[in-house]
Amino acid sequence: MNKLRKPITNWIIKYNDVLAPAKATVWFLLCSIIQKCFSLISTPIFTRILSVEQYGMVANFNSWYELLFPMATLYITGVAYNNIMVQHDDDIESATLSVMILTTVVSLILLLIYLVGKDFFSDITGVSTFMTVVMFIQFVFSPIKDFWAARERFQYRYKKLVAVTLFITIFGITFGVATVLLSEYKYELRIISQVIAVTIVGVVIYVKQIKKVKRKINVYYWKYALKISVPLIPHMLSMKFLNQADRVMITNMIGAEATGVYSLAYTVATLILVVTDAINSSICPYIYKCIKSKQINNVKEKVNIVVLCVLTLTICEMLVAPEIISLMATEEYMSAIYVIPPVALSVIFIFIYVIFSNIEFYYEKTVFASIVSVIAALINIVLNYIFIKQYGYQAAGYTTLVCYILFAFTHYLNYRRTCKINPVVAGIYDTKQILKLSILGIIMMFLCLLLYRWIIVRYVVLFGFIFLFIFLIHKLRMKKNI
Repeated sequence: MNKLRKPITNWIIKYNDVLAPAKATVWFLLCSIIQKCFSLISTPIFTRILSVEQYGMVANFNSWYELLFPMATLYITGVAYNNIMVQHDDDIESATLSVMILTTVVSLILLLIYLVGKDFFSDITGVSTFMTVVMFIQFVFSPIKDFWAARERFQYRYKKLVAVTLFITIFGITFGVATVLLSEYKYELRIISQVIAVTIVGVVIYVKQIKKVKRKINVYYWKYALKISVPLIPHMLSMKFLNQADRVMITNMIGAEATGVYSLAYTVATLILVVTDAINSSICPYIYKCIKSKQINNVKEKVNIVVLCVLTLTICEMLVAPEIISLMATEEYMSAIYVIPPVALSVIFIFIYVIFSNIEFYYEKTVFASIVSVIAALINIVLNYIFIKQYGYQAAGYTTLVCYILFAFTHYLNYRRTCKINPVVAGIYDTKQILKLSILGIIMMFLCLLLYRWIIVRYVVLFGFIFLFIFLIHKLRMKKNI
């Protein structure tokens, strides 16, 4: 018993010695993975208890929710609130309540506009008036939860955030399954079960925040948030369009069957986004704090390690793509393996562009991001139109990659411009190392495509790359100790 107790005690001591940002990142990542797992597990359940039409209506509702979210909330929960937490940390309670009320006001104004022309808008969206009101309830309370979650991440407080996230996920699924089984209003209750969970959390957070603050609205924070977030709306809409345009064009140009195969490949390839989103949620506050305190020396090394980790996960996913598709689908979908490498590599360039844009957004330079996003979305449409016609649906994976490489490069140029204007952040990233890792990723993408026929060779390369990753991480840690 004592032999068992000693390693456990040592493990606990080591865990307690881990820095808060690293500990928080691990927990946020685990929470995101668990959340994604619940979503994957629940999918076959709901596809069986809902009809195809009802499942399509749920998908349509969620699509319109995602599309309208930037307009209904002005995306203040993102860049604008991150900046508020850094620049106005001495008055954060008042600032938080002010922007909470602002998002509520914006959502209610948009709801009033909808109600005036409800028949017209419902014909466009295919969502009934009742369900659209449900959507707006979610627009009101989801940002409240997001503001609170952003503060928890910013201060590396992961315990409550993990608990609340799991509550929303588990409640939404279990209550949804139970109510859908017991009622004839299956589509409606599938959506409402999700909204109830978010609303419960949102109401509790809202009430607590109101009790904390004497002055309920500070218009200064409204102006500050709007100045940052409004120029970013075209950026957010363009990014969502960039993620969806290829599937729409494949359906129109080839057919639904090709879209189904491409969608599966896209879903598998972008699973790494769960990891990158969790990492960025933790590393962005860390970078902002380092810039504010003018202590940026450690950022370069940490970002190098993070980019290397993301690249390694992506390459491993590319190498085992045939096995993943075999597990998730039938033989009809096997051609999807040739789409996974370019789309998976796109995740690397999405992550790189986010790293560079964090610096731009810290200095409130948001217009550039919107201009580049709109241009990238238009280029994606043109490239899809040209190459899907000539080479089929698989070409969409490569046009997506080209657009995200362009996206990352233009944000790199703007990052350099920002560094010249603000010398304090000059050298915060090791751009040469990021470039080397990007080139390695492109080489490995083509290698994976060549190796798909030879499973033994692929797995030799896979384990070789894992050992190389371990060696590089060890080398970086040794360099730090020196």
